[in-house]
Amino acid sequence: MTQKSNILIIGAGISGLSCLHFLKRKNPNVDVVLLEKNPHAGGTIRSRREDGFLFEHGPNGILAQPLTLEMFEQLGLSAHMIKASEAAKKRYVLKNGKLNPVPGHPKDFFQSNYLSAAEKCRAVCEMFVPKSFVPDETIYDFARRRFGTAVAEKLFDPMVKGIFGGDARRLHLRSVFSKVDRMEQQHGSVFRALMKGKKEKGAVPFKRTLVSFREGMQTVIDALVEKYSRHIRCGVEVQNISTGASGRSRFVIQTSSGLFEADHVILCAPAFAAAKLLQGYDSELSRLLGQIEYAPIVVTGMGFERPPTRFSAVGGADFTKRGRGGVPEAYGYLVASSEKSPVLGALFEDQIFEGRVSENRALLRVMLGGSDHPEIVRDSPETIQSIALNHLEKVLGLRQKPQKFFLKIWPQAIPQYTLEYADVIRKARGRLENHPGLNLLANYLGGVSFNDCVENASQLAERF
Repeated sequence: MTQKSNILIIGAGISGLSCLHFLKRKNPNVDVVLLEKNPHAGGTIRSRREDGFLFEHGPNGILAQPLTLEMFEQLGLSAHMIKASEAAKKRYVLKNGKLNPVPGHPKDFFQSNYLSAAEKCRAVCEMFVPKSFVPDETIYDFARRRFGTAVAEKLFDPMVKGIFGGDARRLHLRSVFSKVDRMEQQHGSVFRALMKGKKEKGAVPFKRTLVSFREGMQTVIDALVEKYSRHIRCGVEVQNISTGASGRSRFVIQTSSGLFEADHVILCAPAFAAAKLLQGYDSELSRLLGQIEYAPIVVTGMGFERPPTRFSAVGGADFTKRGRGGVPEAYGYLVASSEKSPVLGALFEDQIFEGRVSENRALLRVMLGGSDHPEIVRDSPETIQSIALNHLEKVLGLRQKPQKFFLKIWPQAIPQYTLEYADVIRKARGRLENHPGLNLLANYLGGVSFNDCVENASQLAERF
């Protein structure tokens, strides 16, 4: 029997779930169904508490934005929200074998030893670099042009690796950091734009603060699923999308649970999955989406029964010389490309949010892979654990064996907004104009972060 709905959402990651939320907020009577092939919703967002440790498969928190906070409040989650610790404001970059503090404020920038006096001077001279309009410029080339080579390699390169698991020399500035591009175009300088910016008065309590939930980010997913359970069907795999018969619904969707008809389809699957579903509907759009690259990410968790010694480090820290090693009081660190390491970075989870571990325990998450080391997803769990532990011993001097080892492998984790991507998306949007009722909504469009997905879902829902 064919099942009908006005709107059919495919994919119950944060994009699909938040889109469902905003559609129902706008019109409580809207006829909408959300299908998810996996037995559980959430996509990459999953929280596991085992043996006194809370391990996140994906993001461990978000930088709070007004719209996201509003959604949390609507879901009744405000009381469950927690702020990151003061220690989490400290970040490091591993370069030349040492952990170097990343300047968090202007005064820290000038006091930091990470950049030489000449490199700092070159960076400050960004205010006097003429504005230039380069539509297809990489992040690295932009940073080098405006701030100098040192800032490009020491700050922008590891930042891009940490956010995208990608290469700053390949990613498209305007697609990745559109706000930074606008700063140059509107103010002639990034520094001048920052100096002109003022904090909003009467800001919400958590604004621009790193936040999470006591039981992890899955709290948001669970709340959305509970609130809209009668609209969500997990364990239903969509097999293809085709054009509906004349006089009937626009779309016919074949699934593992039979046929669905809908006037509107919101496809929230990753680009590679969306490409397969659209092969019989629009082969050219399918081909374009199939060209979008994804970086693999391996997430490991090391749970220690006896917390490693903590240090408040200043300057380039070498923890391998501190007896049994130690962990700086910080959020964690990113690894510069020049280190030639399969490790992207490490997060000191028990120092970021309260309640991540039981008393007298510690949890470190080590991220590996990325676009530079895709081969690591084929390694065995034992090999991956060995690589991660050897890295921690080399960088932090930790020789302590973990009590608990967590592992989550994402073979296609983060879409890469490359120079080629920009052209692909322009063409894909052109194809969409030929298909009224078909909408694409996922983190390969308009930003990869949790906040980006929520914002894009809200904007799409407003069009209905």
